[in-house]
Amino acid sequence: MIDIPLLEREFYDKQDPERPDVLLDFDLIYPEGYEEAISGGEREHEYEQILKRMELKKTPPEQFKDYLEVAKAGILRHSAGCGIGIERFTRWILALDHVEKTRLFAKTQENTLYKLLKRTFDLKVRLFYSARSTSIFNFHYYII
Repeated sequence: MIDIPLLEREFYDKQDPERPDVLLDFDLIYPEGYEEAISGGEREHEYEQILKRMELKKTPPEQFKDYLEVAKAGILRHSAGCGIGIERFTRWILALDHVEKTRLFAKTQENTLYKLLKRTFDLKVRLFYSARSTSIFNFHYYII
């Protein structure tokens, strides 16, 4: 899938300069409703354009203070990339009805691993939700 509408992705996805209503992103979609296999695209690296996109997306700049400082200093370079969701690939190959069934430990606060870490080590465990994710289960553990 290409020609992804401008407002469908985050502020750091690069606008197509020839068609400003779409992004320079793509998704490769699995058949039969198994969601995206690979997602990727170009990243915005120009400070002023990042600020415009943040305003358009109503993204609070204070949440990305460090990122904006790097962009303002001109350290960001033109880049692009893609990623494959191994859990979604596994779900598709095994014809599972939900991506959670591909994980040994579910990525939710209520799961056993979270409770075990918290109880056994009395650690503060922070769950971080990826804003770019289309899944409510895209959490990552950070032990602080």
